[in-house]
Order: sequence, then structure tokens, then C-alpha cells
Amino acid sequence: MTAQKLDARLAVTKFTTGFFDQILLDAPCSGIGLLRRKPEIRYRKNLQDIHALSQLQLKLLENLVPLVKLHGKITYSTCTIMQTENQQVIKSFLKQHPQFSLQNPRRIGREIFPDEYETDGFFMANLIKNAN
Repeated sequence: MTAQKLDARLAVTKFTTGFFDQILLDAPCSGIGLLRRKPEIRYRKNLQDIHALSQLQLKLLENLVPLVKLHGKITYSTCTIMQTENQQVIKSFLKQHPQFSLQNPRRIGREIFPDEYETDGFFMANLIKNAN
């Protein structure tokens, strides 16, 4: 099977339960991690937008739960450095889905800040399905 681009809200209608070993969710986000290159973002986003996005991100993750095989992985990725869209989404997801755990339990995901590598800001977390 080859990689496919698909709206995660529709994935359960296209694939069967336990179909995937690994899923990459490149979640829609505020883009705050891109401020270095796109400074106009700060004028287009507000706290209500970020809250709404975090709710959508959590819903997208939840939609993928039945599609991941036992011991499979969901990689959650955003181009923001906002904890509301990153760590808090992951914490909420793990609280609601105890069958998943972080690949690296010592920290909630990996953040890359723009000043670290003179690049954009990103967040990634690997969620492993341990039980059904």
C-alpha cells in the first residue's frame, strides 16, 4: 500500500478496523511555529481559534483510534509551538484512550523551536496502541 492523503474525519469510512500499522496525522493547526517566515499569522489567529483547533485536533486523533492495529502507532504532528495544540491535546487523548501510550514516556512529544535550527517550529508525538 502507498501513502494516501485523506481527511482523517473520513478515514473510518474508507478503511477497516485495525487496518494500519502506522498513521501520520499532520493536524491542522494555528501555524504559530511559522511566525519567522509568516509574521502575518499573529494577526490572523486568536485564542478562540486556537481552542477550536485543539478540539478539532483531538477529534481527528480519536477518529483514528479504531484504524490502528495493536502495537501500531499514530504520529501526531503540528507546525505550532502552542501547548494548547500540542501537549494538552496529547494529554487529553491519552486520558480518554488509556490503550495508548507515548513512545517516549519521559516527555510529551518533541518540540522544535525556530531558534534551535533556524527553522520553523514543530511538534511531534508518537502514540503506541498497547491494548484494544
